[in-house]
Amino acid sequence: MNTKSRITLLIAGIALATGTVASAYAEGGHKWNRGEGPRAERMGGGHAMGRMIKQADADEDGVITYEEFSAVGVGRFTDADANGDGNISADEIVAAMERERVQRRAERMIKRFDANEDGVVSLEEIETRQQKLFALADRDDSGAIEADELPKFEGRGHGKRHRR
Repeated sequence: MNTKSRITLLIAGIALATGTVASAYAEGGHKWNRGEGPRAERMGGGHAMGRMIKQADADEDGVITYEEFSAVGVGRFTDADANGDGNISADEIVAAMERERVQRRAERMIKRFDANEDGVVSLEEIETRQQKLFALADRDDSGAIEADELPKFEGRGHGKRHRR
């Protein structure tokens, strides 16, 4: 990728981020977090903008200064610039996006399995969860899951596409 393409990609990314923040601000003033309900609270807002605003508001005063806003962009750019050459390629952007996606997924898994909320998952916590899931599936308490106890996916759109 040549320098002109890299600069264009960077400018497009900055424009997108700036436009998103400006749009969200115009819609809701400084009340960025418009999500409702328990899921929205867990996720830091009803959408990615809420999470981004929480990250950007370094002093947590409910207002984002240009310095705070800029620091997030610079930090993300630096994180994405894997080879440290001061430029980010499409491959580096993909890798950064994949790292963020995997990190969010891992954090959700920890929250789901970490029964004692110590930030890590032990084998005991996994086994306890497996026992609960097995007990739910073993509807007749026979100690085994028979075919008639398995969920029926037909009609729900899950199993149909894999059958030929």
